Amino acid sequence: MTSFKSNVIFYSVISIIICTLIINFFYPYFFEDFSKSKEELVLKEALNNKEYTQALVIYQQLVEERVSDEKESSIETASMYEDMANLYFALGNRGEEKNYYLKSLNIKEKLTKNEMFGFAKTYYKLGLIAEDEGQYDQAQRYYEQSLFKRLGGAKRIDEQSEGMITGMHQTRLSYIRLNS
Repeated sequence: MTSFKSNVIFYSVISIIICTLIINFFYPYFFEDFSKSKEELVLKEALNNKEYTQALVIYQQLVEERVSDEKESSIETASMYEDMANLYFALGNRGEEKNYYLKSLNIKEKLTKNEMFGFAKTYYKLGLIAEDEGQYDQAQRYYEQSLFKRLGGAKRIDEQSEGMITGMHQTRLSYIRLNS
């Protein structure tokens, strides 16, 4: 290979890299769609067009694929269930919204490694639904669980024997004992 050919190849590669960086800088989502499946692209388009029922059908297909691949107990599936619950909220179907939040919560409880804020958000949404349905005791329990998860969740509160304040006080006392 001559030096002219090698220079042409070298500068062509450099120009492609520079063009890619410029495109990525001005349009950061340009290359994102290359790694997505057909279903994910159609889902994104349906959400942008506010076609929630079509988005729910696509989500259902994605969840069924995950179940058939035995990947149902994963954080991604729990996240899909929460996205589906949000779509049911947009459609005004509170019953299905609650159902999908409970499915998400069920999966999260099975996982060994969890993000506490995700639990807190799900409990909070369930509390809002229970409050709208007039189930104030259930709503209070969900709100207490949400707050407990946000505060760190050192141990579970026995819902029937202890309230939130008692559990928080005991957690504070155990923290003081550990630091002493």
